[in-house]
Amino acid sequence: MLSERFAQLSALSSVVRAQSGLVLLLLWASANSVFSQQATVPDNRYHLAMNFFYAGEYDEAMKGFRQSALGGVRTPQWRWVDAVCYETMIGECFFHMGDNKNAIDHYNAAIQVYLANPDWMSRIQATNQVRLVGRNPGITWGPSPLPLVPAQYPDTLHSVQVSVNAAAVVQDSAIQLQSQLYPINFVEVVRCMTLAMYRRHDILGPVAEFDTLLIAKPAISHDVEPELRKFPTTLPQWARPMIGVMHAMAVASNGGRDEALQQMEKHLSNGQFDHPLTGLGLLMLGKLSLEKGELDKAKQYFYASTFSGAHYLQGDVVEEGFLHAVRLHTLQGEQGAFAPLELATAWANRERLRRLQVSLVLSAAENAAILRNWNGANGLLTQAQRGMVRTAMLAGDVGGRAQYLSAQVAAGRGNQKQLAAAQKGLLTYLKRSSRYQFRTSVTELLAKADAVSDRQLNELYQATLSEPVDLEWEMETAESYGRIALARLPELESWFALSLRLRAYDKAAMIHDQMRRTRYWQTQPDFGRQLSLRWLIEGPEAALSKNALKQKQTILGRYPELKQWSDEIKTLKAELAKLPASSRDTRVTKQTTLVGQQIAKLSEQQEAVMQEIVYQPESFERTFPPTRTVDDIQSTLQPGQTVLYLMEYNGQLYSLWISAANNYDFRNLGNVRNFSQSIPKLLQAMGNYDANYVLDVEHFAKTDWETEAYQLQQQISGRKDDFWNSIQELIVVPDGELWHLPFEALLRKDGDEMVPLTNTVKIRYVPTLGLGQNDSRPLPQVGVNAIVVGRPFDKNSGAWAAETAVSIRNAMPKTIAVTSRMALPSHLAKLTWRTLITLDDIDDSKRELYAWSPTQVDKGKPGSRILDWSVLPFGGASQVVLPAFHTAAETGLKASNNGEALMLDSLQMMAAGTRTILLSRWRTGGKSSLELVREFVQELPNMAPSAAWQRSVALLRSLEVDPLKEPRIKEITTQDVPSSQHPFFWAGYLLIDTGVNQPPQENGQ
Repeated sequence: MLSERFAQLSALSSVVRAQSGLVLLLLWASANSVFSQQATVPDNRYHLAMNFFYAGEYDEAMKGFRQSALGGVRTPQWRWVDAVCYETMIGECFFHMGDNKNAIDHYNAAIQVYLANPDWMSRIQATNQVRLVGRNPGITWGPSPLPLVPAQYPDTLHSVQVSVNAAAVVQDSAIQLQSQLYPINFVEVVRCMTLAMYRRHDILGPVAEFDTLLIAKPAISHDVEPELRKFPTTLPQWARPMIGVMHAMAVASNGGRDEALQQMEKHLSNGQFDHPLTGLGLLMLGKLSLEKGELDKAKQYFYASTFSGAHYLQGDVVEEGFLHAVRLHTLQGEQGAFAPLELATAWANRERLRRLQVSLVLSAAENAAILRNWNGANGLLTQAQRGMVRTAMLAGDVGGRAQYLSAQVAAGRGNQKQLAAAQKGLLTYLKRSSRYQFRTSVTELLAKADAVSDRQLNELYQATLSEPVDLEWEMETAESYGRIALARLPELESWFALSLRLRAYDKAAMIHDQMRRTRYWQTQPDFGRQLSLRWLIEGPEAALSKNALKQKQTILGRYPELKQWSDEIKTLKAELAKLPASSRDTRVTKQTTLVGQQIAKLSEQQEAVMQEIVYQPESFERTFPPTRTVDDIQSTLQPGQTVLYLMEYNGQLYSLWISAANNYDFRNLGNVRNFSQSIPKLLQAMGNYDANYVLDVEHFAKTDWETEAYQLQQQISGRKDDFWNSIQELIVVPDGELWHLPFEALLRKDGDEMVPLTNTVKIRYVPTLGLGQNDSRPLPQVGVNAIVVGRPFDKNSGAWAAETAVSIRNAMPKTIAVTSRMALPSHLAKLTWRTLITLDDIDDSKRELYAWSPTQVDKGKPGSRILDWSVLPFGGASQVVLPAFHTAAETGLKASNNGEALMLDSLQMMAAGTRTILLSRWRTGGKSSLELVREFVQELPNMAPSAAWQRSVALLRSLEVDPLKEPRIKEITTQDVPSSQHPFFWAGYLLIDTGVNQPPQENGQ
């Protein structure tokens, strides 16, 4: 509808331009009589509303702008260009109130009005009256870094406008023309048009170029640029640089960064003097310079904009210039406070620019916080908060800055109560006002409307859904925090679907893995940011990328105490390792406790500083879980290794097979419901009806599970059985209910015989694709083996557990028993453990996330949860064995469970540094289970975990079951012993392991 209106207006304008010279003479002749009856637009109500705007009273400002619009120029056919001012400034009110949608609507309306009046500048009556010296606002914060000289330009120019009888045009009858001479604030119209484009670019970012949905015609950015190239020759010389800045802004919004830079620099002045658009132009130059990494130039432009903005009393320009200049001041390592802030704040107070004053105080507080002057920052924050009382600023963008700063100060001062309140307020604001949120929602709208090509949509998803880059963290810290805190899984799913359409299957796999990591990070304090700092500072350097290593050095340089404490902890760890891990000597126990307490105290200090860094403008990778490309993974795979990455999406199951031969194979495995039906059937056929269900001996003679096991293997592989001959080790990344599927027990045909995959294929699992890359970390060579002896099933199973523990201790040197009397809580004791074996029941079915204890002996005590294990001190227990763990598989998936808990639990254990986890999907609780564990841990020093597990299963399957030591089997005679070949005894275990680049040498040397 609007596009038809634009076409009609364009046709009418063409008719007017075609009239004879006589018509123009008639227009000019009638102009003077009309002028005496016209007031300048925008009128005084508009300028009064500007006072409310600069005071942060946005509701009152909007009322004023709307009232002024009622007195604007309009006819039944169109609104005139003065409406650009009303729409832009109403948009500004919404923008500063954090309402991006309404702000964009009004910026778009302003630009539409401008485009509907293509000839307005050509009808301006030229004047060359320019006062060479502008108003002196008493700027005291120093000389401008650029030679800017202000001038005062005419407030009012006169424009001849024509009203055409549209009906006469359509009927080809005599054209009726009515002329009026309108006084208009030319500078304000051009300023607002430029501001509307600048702000659209600010809000929409990379989406601005493709925005065809928020307006009812082709993309604004593409329309404005050619329109502004029409340079009216009748305009006075002094006006042309302003139009040049406006055009350069359109070029920048259209993606022409280099051309925009050149145009903007050219038109900053009229040759001698700056003008009311110089400040906006300098802000855009600063942002364009930032994008190019030219920090010195960017800071110069931003700081210079404060002088130009002050000359023309543009508080918004002064505010933004200082905001970015202060951040660059600290980013570049400048010591001390940014001196001009105090003088600029006093100036804002004199000029009654309340919002600017509050913003400058916040900038000073941010400066103090980055310098770790917490008392100074808190005092300034309190001052700023007082300035916002009873204004709309409190709920808007300034209030959002204050919320983030409050969290920053609380983290720095260690005030957890204030931090929790500030986090809550900050997330509430970001959910409503984050530009990231808005960009992703607009991108999704563009996708659903099929408004952009798939290639363009892929670029938009890449720009809006990727992790914030270094400069974004450093210059837009709160927005970047919101980007990770409010990560949008629906948009990631849409990106995944797009990659499938584009057949970019390797990219699709990476996006799906990003979805997994996002789900995990959403369960972490500060969305995985502090966890990543632990890995960065204390984790193994082999797990860090080159960029992460650089970030580590930068952060240690800024926070040298972290390096000092880290070195002290290493010394204490070495001292702890020399002490007997288990001793009845009270002197040894006291010494162990003392060293542990010292480590705990230093680690708490590290955690406090890291929590502080989380809210500082520091950029660092979220290291765990790692991000890996398919090429990265292939580069570390050994011949015979294959990664099977399984992905659920929109009711379908997909697989990506990655081998070492530089190729991958993507397949759609069909409807997820097929697996949701087959997997429970298989689990129940194996004997999983309930956690404690006791099976008849006849059950183990049944072979009905074999049909399901073979069909599932065929469904997943989609190949002939000889396909498996080329696979020596399979690394499975399960998804959904496939976490509960025992791949080891899936059957293939070997000649005429049906054999389980474990016969020929070593199988291990990882929770994310990034962990499918063979681990480059060296294997641990120190530490003891710790055993917890409990009851894997019932009271009788305790005796078998104790018997197994003795057997392991006899076979493995440096093995100790872990009891409730241990000298340290388990999150500290694990520092001395290489392997933890918990022969005790672990039921996590009714637990809070990450609240279960790996050792059980200290369950419920501080430091016992796996959540505590991921907190510093880092390391220890690189191998954890839990043969009596419960999952939904033990009930045949009767309870709704999609495997998410297994993924999250395994990631949380690995976040603490664990590399190998063996846990049971269902526990048998008998001697066969303990035999598997004993054989497995005995061979861990000699071979890779997947090989050790395959060997253990093979040994068990060659032995007879002891019916008297299997509590899940009903009492039987020795003549009816069930076969250990049945998968109930050996298929219920999940070996989660990151692998190694090269297998360990004999005896772990």
